[in-house]
Amino acid sequence: MEKITVIVPVYNAEKYLRRCIESIMNQTYKNLEILVIIDGATDSSAFIMEEYEKEDSRIRIIQRENKGIFYTRIEGIKKATSDYIYFVDADDWIEQNAIETMYQYQEKYHANIVRCKNYYKDENEKIIKDHKVQYFEKKEFCNQIYTNLFGSYDFATIWNQLIDKRYFSELEKMDRCH
Repeated sequence: MEKITVIVPVYNAEKYLRRCIESIMNQTYKNLEILVIIDGATDSSAFIMEEYEKEDSRIRIIQRENKGIFYTRIEGIKKATSDYIYFVDADDWIEQNAIETMYQYQEKYHANIVRCKNYYKDENEKIIKDHKVQYFEKKEFCNQIYTNLFGSYDFATIWNQLIDKRYFSELEKMDRCH
């Protein structure tokens, strides 16, 4: 089984961070590298993550000055040691078999990108949006991937996908543009 890097950008997320990190740590797919990028957080997010880092050797913390979600994600991609990247925002959590399911789709269909099912809940826990698992080849997706590093919430959101790291090969050019 391939190692998969999960990148978690964190900025003042102490309220949600434990649920997020525990959902990643408890995945049925175990061969994970969990990169937590503390983006200049001023709350107790860094302290919380230091506790988890002691508990789980797969967790690696990177602390930096605040530059925003775009640069935080780029730094995570650059530091990733695997061939596959998965993003989880610090205020989100993932189902226990999410990464395993996406990896199985990637293996079965030799997909470059696998987009997982996701849903949003309102304050009453009502599900208000739902997508099915999908898989893509580069030609169907690469034009949208960089735009969505910024954090937009359209069809190609970056946080619900297992992505072949090769599609981030133009990061040096991106750094110069932004």
